[in-house]
Amino acid sequence: MKKSILITLLFIFIVSPLFSQKFQVKYHFTPREEGQLGYNFFVGENADLFKTSVQGFGSGFIFDIFSGRGSFDLVSIGWDKANLSLGMGYSIMKYRFTNNLVFNMIDDSVSIFIDPNQNHDYVNTFFGYGKSKIVYGSLFVPVNLNLKMGNLLVSTGGFIDFYLSGKHKRKYIEDGKKVVNKIGNTDFRNFDLSKTKLGLSLLIKHIPTGVFVSIDRMVTPFFSKAYLPEIYEMRITFGIKVNNNYLDKIKKKAKVTRQT
Repeated sequence: MKKSILITLLFIFIVSPLFSQKFQVKYHFTPREEGQLGYNFFVGENADLFKTSVQGFGSGFIFDIFSGRGSFDLVSIGWDKANLSLGMGYSIMKYRFTNNLVFNMIDDSVSIFIDPNQNHDYVNTFFGYGKSKIVYGSLFVPVNLNLKMGNLLVSTGGFIDFYLSGKHKRKYIEDGKKVVNKIGNTDFRNFDLSKTKLGLSLLIKHIPTGVFVSIDRMVTPFFSKAYLPEIYEMRITFGIKVNNNYLDKIKKKAKVTRQT
């Protein structure tokens, strides 16, 4: 009973302001905040083998500027405080593994294991030479429910992600020589990857300051075959998108303070 009352009150709190607003369909090109830098990792039953690392600022962490995930709202339907938006996004995801993983394929059978060759020196320091990593690109189509509640924007929804290209690279030192092993897109796309994936997203933003956190989580496994490790991609992004109006208010307050 109490739960029903709380849900009803929350519904009234969200819906009642809408009746004073105009329902409209907007066509626009508005970037969303999840395009800023974050951290990419895996979850799932076999995620321990696929732990990611921030060494060398990898896995989308801080200065990994050549990876990221961002989208643009193209159409929104509803009111200013509550609407549905449809967009288009791009993704370049990097996963640098803590373990020195080897991806191998023999007779159309995929195997993934930690490199057993002790002569392969990956120099596992923060800026060390070696690495084992995946990079892949995709396009995705997000649909989000956007709610403005006071100073907070809560945006949640789902998306469908379409694989474009990818690769796996290993770098290590063997007998004093630098070695690079690369599986390019032509071969890597055959490693039983899920080419079309569904995902969920959540973004919470403090509107005046622009401070936000966003989370993306795939609900489709990374690999398409049941015999392969069961892992799912996740990305967490923290950032700030400065509101110009908020900056103007701060400047005005500072100016008044100096004058007084």
